[in-house]
Amino acid sequence: MMPLSARWVNGAAEVPMFLACTVSPDAGQVIVMFDPLTLEDLTHIVEIQLARVARRLADRRITLEVSDAGKAWLASTGFDPVYGARPLKRLIQTTIEDALARRLLAGEVHDGDAVAFDVDAAGSGLVVVA
Repeated sequence: MMPLSARWVNGAAEVPMFLACTVSPDAGQVIVMFDPLTLEDLTHIVEIQLARVARRLADRRITLEVSDAGKAWLASTGFDPVYGARPLKRLIQTTIEDALARRLLAGEVHDGDAVAFDVDAAGSGLVVVA
């Protein structure tokens, strides 16, 4: 494990690795500084969120598959510099869960089916490919 080191920026300690707080004695505030998320971090978060959706579909024996390009699209589109990966969950709801719900209600997806998503031809969203 690498040792943590702090550097001072604008009078506050900036410490890597998701740790270390700076306490402002006059205001009584604690500021936690985080490293920016990498593409690898975002892809891992996408996989965790997709696994949650897949577990909910398991009761109906429906399997969810998302291509690597689809995961990369979710990771890049679901990231916001201000909010981090928070918008990702909502993006998965609107692109994958809503599409699955519509197909289930329309009778296009049945118990035991496999549903695969990939990036559309324009690269602007996800589409069901199987």
